[in-house]
Amino acid sequence: AKPSRSSDATFEVAIGKSSMIRIGAFVLLLGVGFFVKYSFDQGWISPTLRVCIGAATGLLLVGVGQYCVARKMQAFAIGLLGAGIAILYFSAFASHYFYQLIATNTAFVLLCAITALSTVLAVRDGVLAVAVLGVVGGFWTPLALSTGTDQQIALMSYLLVLNAGFLLSGMIRKWDVLRVLCWLFTCGLV
Repeated sequence: AKPSRSSDATFEVAIGKSSMIRIGAFVLLLGVGFFVKYSFDQGWISPTLRVCIGAATGLLLVGVGQYCVARKMQAFAIGLLGAGIAILYFSAFASHYFYQLIATNTAFVLLCAITALSTVLAVRDGVLAVAVLGVVGGFWTPLALSTGTDQQIALMSYLLVLNAGFLLSGMIRKWDVLRVLCWLFTCGLV
């Protein structure tokens, strides 16, 4: 049986619409990115405001991602949650490393809280990708905040708590990949 012309036309329209939406979103993203870069270069937005905008954007994306999880839009939710968590990590890191707005200990607490948030959301919503992002962020934290001094007891204590949390999360959701990642990253840090 030969497909009808109307079904061909409907398929073409659907493909055309989705392509145009993606292209439009990409162009809008580029435009906003260039405007933000220009405003930074001109000094229109202070470092404190930059970090606050980043944190608010991250929290908004996480919130919308949770809304999408509740609406059973899993693929869209994973992207939003991942982007939100990544922006939160970068905002906390930037506030310490680039702008010196917060002390190392405060940045450490914030990064740990973001790791905990990503892990809780991942386990609750069954989103392995967000759990993996939390593992990467959790093991990146001591590297990002390294002062160059020897703090082995603090590092080992942190790794013990971090590994215990991720191993428990992996057991709850039966995500064996978390165990492997924890082992690899722990070996890399020690």
